[in-house]
Order: sequence, then C-alpha cells, then structure tokens
Amino acid sequence: MEHVDVTLGVIIPYVNFFTFLVAAFILFKKPVTEAAKKALASFDKFSLDAKEEKSTAETRLRLLKERFSTIDQEIAAMRKVAEETSKVEEKDIVAEGKRLADHIREESQRVFEAEVEKARQAMSQEILAIVKGEVAQKIRQEVTVADQHGIISSQLNHLKAVQAIS
Repeated sequence: MEHVDVTLGVIIPYVNFFTFLVAAFILFKKPVTEAAKKALASFDKFSLDAKEEKSTAETRLRLLKERFSTIDQEIAAMRKVAEETSKVEEKDIVAEGKRLADHIREESQRVFEAEVEKARQAMSQEILAIVKGEVAQKIRQEVTVADQHGIISSQLNHLKAVQAIS
C-alpha cells in the first residue's frame, strides 16, 4: 500500500459520496415527498371510490336478491289471479252459453208450436173442404128431393118447438 493516500484515495470519495447523498436528500426530499403524497392521495381517492362502488354494488345486489326472492311470490300471485280470472270468465261463458241455449230452445219450441198450429189449421181447412165436397156429392147422389123436403120440414118443426119453449 505504498502509493495509496488514504485520505485522498479512500476517505474523500466516501465523504463526497455521503455529501452527495445528503445534498440529494435535501434537494429531492420535498419533490419526492410531494409525489408520494400525491400518489397516496390518488390511492386514497381510488380506495374511497372503490369502497363507494362496493357499497353501491352490495346495496344493488341486496335489492336484486330481495326482488329475486319475491319474484316467485309475484309469479304465484299472478298465476293465482290468472286462474281466478279464467275461472270467472269460464263460468260467465258457460252461463252465457246456457242462457243462449235456453233462448234458442225456447225460440225453436215457439216456432215449432206455431208451425204445428199453422199445419193443424191448414189440415183442418183441407179436411173440412174434402168432407164438405164428399158430403155434398153424397147428398146429391143419395138424397132425393122428397128426402130433402122431409129433412127441411123436420128441422122447421124442431125450430118451432124451440121457439114455443122460449
């Protein structure tokens, strides 16, 4: 170690390095601290935003779970209402059908009776006309003028007897 100057060769460089470190620390302390504070503030803001988002998401999840748990009840209630409505409508339709069937039955019975009465009258007229024709023809063939005079006089005597009683 002959040509080595300990002060200039070893200590001074370390002192220079230590001085540089102290000067760098003093110079860069404030900007580094500010940058760290900004990073910390940004991280805190991000953390708060994340907590708010988490809280909002949890609230929404809870509401959706509540809604989902009541959906089955709502569906059951809607089915029940639909069934009751369909039963009422079915009863109304059946009642209306029965009423319409009764009306049609009554109307057809009325029309049938009217047609029967009309046919009965027509047949009575036709039978009466046939009987009149046959009686008239039979009278012409079988009753003589003397028989006609006898019938007329017996009827007149009968009328006179009825007038006398009155």
